Amino acid sequence: MSMAQVALPTISEEINRKAFETIDWLHTAVDRGHISKVQFGTGINALFMAVSGLVRQDIFDLITESSNVFVGTVSKESRHFISNTTVISLSWNYGDDFVRVTTREHGIKKRDGKRNFDNAADAKFWFGMYCEKLAKTTEEL
Repeated sequence: MSMAQVALPTISEEINRKAFETIDWLHTAVDRGHISKVQFGTGINALFMAVSGLVRQDIFDLITESSNVFVGTVSKESRHFISNTTVISLSWNYGDDFVRVTTREHGIKKRDGKRNFDNAADAKFWFGMYCEKLAKTTEEL
């Protein structure tokens, strides 16, 4: 019995294969609704940073093209609280340095404003902190 020689793939070939499979998985996952467009973009960006300079040019071009698929897609957090006849709505878009706050009395908009911060991290922190505060004294919708 002779043993057939099997050529193992090189590290470069494996990196190219895995990068291509990851791109395919990300496209399929967003098409099927398993991940959001923002999550798709994050996945493509992470792949770009991990394999840039290590993959063939055609794979690199595919990653670059994929990063342009959902440009401008915004992910948003919003929460709504009610106390008697007052509804307070807070919303924050990822990356924004402000939180939008809307107050309605008996369904009529009374105040629509935004709270500005120095950066997105401060806005996100305040959004979470204020929502926790409201959750203690009102009912979340």
